[in-house]
Amino acid sequence: MHEPVASYMEFRRPVVSESCASGWYYIIPADNYNVSLNVRGGLGESKNIISYAKGCYDNSIWYYG
Repeated sequence: MHEPVASYMEFRRPVVSESCASGWYYIIPADNYNVSLNVRGGLGESKNIISYAKGCYDNSIWYYG
């Protein structure tokens, strides 16, 4: 397993989204609490994962079952 080599490769433990549906989470980069992982262009195949401002978007909240 590869170890992170830069802050943009490190992430905080998923946190409950403040104003979104219960049971959903943000994945927050270690170096910026104001953004979260986001599926650029919406959900679907062959999409890029980017950092984007946190919000109640389907493509920026995640579920852990």
